[in-house]
Amino acid sequence: MKFPARLASAAVVLLALAAGIWLQAQVLLGPDVGWLIRSVRLMANGAQFGAQVFEPNLPVAWYLCRPAAWAVEYFGLTEVNAIRLWVWLLAAAALFAARACLLAVREAGRETWLELGAAAVAGCVLVGASFGQREHLAFLLSLPWLFAIRLRWDGIAIPARHAIVAGLAAGIAFSIKPVFVIVPIVVELALFARRRGSWTLLRPEVKTMTIAGAVCALVTLVLSPAYLSQVVPAAFATYWAYDLPVARLLEDFPVVPAMLVGWLVAWFADFRIARSSGTWLAAFLAWTASYFVQGRGFDYQGFPAMASAFVLSVSAIAQLSSGQARAKQLVAIAAVALTTWPTLDAARLSFAAATEPDWPMSRSVWHRELTALMREHGVGPGKSVFVFSTNPSPAFPALNYLGADWVGPDVAQFLLPAWVRRVEIADPEHRAAIDAAMTVQRRHVHDALIQGRPDYLLVSRMSRSASPQGAGSRRLDYFAIFGTDPALAEAFNRYQMAADWRGVQLYVRKAGE
Repeated sequence: MKFPARLASAAVVLLALAAGIWLQAQVLLGPDVGWLIRSVRLMANGAQFGAQVFEPNLPVAWYLCRPAAWAVEYFGLTEVNAIRLWVWLLAAAALFAARACLLAVREAGRETWLELGAAAVAGCVLVGASFGQREHLAFLLSLPWLFAIRLRWDGIAIPARHAIVAGLAAGIAFSIKPVFVIVPIVVELALFARRRGSWTLLRPEVKTMTIAGAVCALVTLVLSPAYLSQVVPAAFATYWAYDLPVARLLEDFPVVPAMLVGWLVAWFADFRIARSSGTWLAAFLAWTASYFVQGRGFDYQGFPAMASAFVLSVSAIAQLSSGQARAKQLVAIAAVALTTWPTLDAARLSFAAATEPDWPMSRSVWHRELTALMREHGVGPGKSVFVFSTNPSPAFPALNYLGADWVGPDVAQFLLPAWVRRVEIADPEHRAAIDAAMTVQRRHVHDALIQGRPDYLLVSRMSRSASPQGAGSRRLDYFAIFGTDPALAEAFNRYQMAADWRGVQLYVRKAGE
């Protein structure tokens, strides 16, 4: 490859990073990401994942983001700036690792370089409010491996050192959530169907990915034994309460029907894209499967699939536009281009919900108003807050921006919806498992209120998953649920209502208590 082409590829990646940094500076930090950096800081100061940080997800993302906590502790960065800086460093490392893999071979074609630019745009610019989520991290870290597979798809040999780096990043990426293992399985099956005679699982990136995944599992066993003994049983007993029906998942993820229709038309018109863009098609299908398996319908869970769909569309259009234009070829290009619209529109909506003041249910407006309300009542540095909620949204990123301390051991009380809905469970053993999980939850709340003595209680009265069908939301009376414990009832009496705002209530410790 000539120097100008190398320079152009670096410029595209750098421009995508710069555009993403500029856009994200205008977007409020996501609640889950705010909770992530705060809990990582707690772990950096001795808190144990699964005990003081009672979180249903695997700890890999928390260990991965430990450098952000060090940046806060040792360099004086704010939590918001620290996590943003760390995610952008990961993005740059992943994209330049993928670029280095392409530079190492002479046979990388024009379409492959365009795919790299599309991946940079998807991972940096189109991410919107999904920035910093575990799916965003997994997509970024999987890119060197996906481009290694893309080269092998065309029968191109890869230097071992680049394959090892790609496998290492992929092993971490696919260990962040158990469902992410779907991606390497589906992509490897697609590569097997493509290469057959030359396909092998003994490739350097596969071996390194497997070793990295095993190390992540070992680290969890050694560093987070409480996670396995306390959180995992509770999650298995209760996490079903958040599931949405398939129809609702499809409604929340329009890129799937759009891609299916568009690609059926494109394949009928020109079969070449099935052979040339198979890597990204397999990645799109695999990430889509992980979205549906999770069954929650959260926007960020669909981000890797939508990002892969964008790269897939760019790849297909590049393949189809090569050579002499024909009527069928133009039809195929138009069909693929139309499938890109839901991805771009989803990114637009994501940014709008996080930035535009007049956007309905704008996350930016909601959290800024909540931050102002909490500041008005004295929440700030030196003050402590305990959160009653089924997710981090009511507290974070407000606490990240206010600088108040969060009192643990948990903010995401994910067991509550299942405990309320346990009457729907006929199996007595399953109901007993739910009640046992709630016993653990009560102990955590008791320790936080009695030992931590927070200055404020922040109570969200709504739970997402509210019906046997799993859609909508229901009002939960947290104090009634936990008040059945006499010790907790006594602790609640030490607080008085300070504000009631949009389903979120703020309680202040009574004077002298």
